[in-house]
Amino acid sequence: MKIAIFTDSFRPNNDGVASVTEMIAQELTKRGHSITIICPGETTEIIKQDRYKIIRVISHSINLYRIMRVCFKTPDYLIYFTKVFWV
Repeated sequence: MKIAIFTDSFRPNNDGVASVTEMIAQELTKRGHSITIICPGETTEIIKQDRYKIIRVISHSINLYRIMRVCFKTPDYLIYFTKVFWV
């Protein structure tokens, strides 16, 4: 089954959300599922690993809490990610 996990924190962040998201992705991959993780990043990029695929969406840091990032989505992003995810 193809599964997309949307998260507000992922590696290289070292927090609970990032850790649990990675553990879930690893366990689902062991069970034979195809996993794609969509998370914020400094640029939009697709990273293919042996275990799962990571899609980073361009985002901006918040001044009060630098680790937290905000994504501004447009319809173009939604179309792009739908095509990338289902390929």
